[in-house]
This record gives sequence, C-alpha cells and structure tokens, in this order.
Amino acid sequence: MAIERQQATSPKRQGLSVSARLVIGAVAIFGAITLVQWVVGALIGVIKFALVVVVVIGVGGWIIGAKGSR
Repeated sequence: MAIERQQATSPKRQGLSVSARLVIGAVAIFGAITLVQWVVGALIGVIKFALVVVVVIGVGGWIIGAKGSR
C-alpha cells in the first residue's frame, strides 16, 4: 500500500526527453551554422562584386588616361 501511494503521489516528470532535446539542439545548431554560412557567403559575394567594379573602373580610367596623354 505504501508503495502504491508513493507511486501515485510522486510528481510526474514533465518536459522533453533527452533524445528530443538532443534532436532540437542539433537542429538549432545546424540552423545557426547554415545562417552564418549564408551571411558570410553573401558578404563575400558583395565584396567580390565591389572588387570587380573597382577593377573595371580602374581599367577604364587607365585606358582613358593613356589615350589622353598621346
């Protein structure tokens, strides 16, 4: 009887299981890494585009300057 009462009155464990927490944590870390990778990739793309624009403008200025000094 005492064992039955103790089991009946013992608080039930609430919350997620360890495996569920592990899966949610792994998905959260994967999402964070993916987001950082996307941001860094976009930033590198913008920097590369800016460098191409600088090179094109520089070559254009160089050609115009060379033609003007003839």
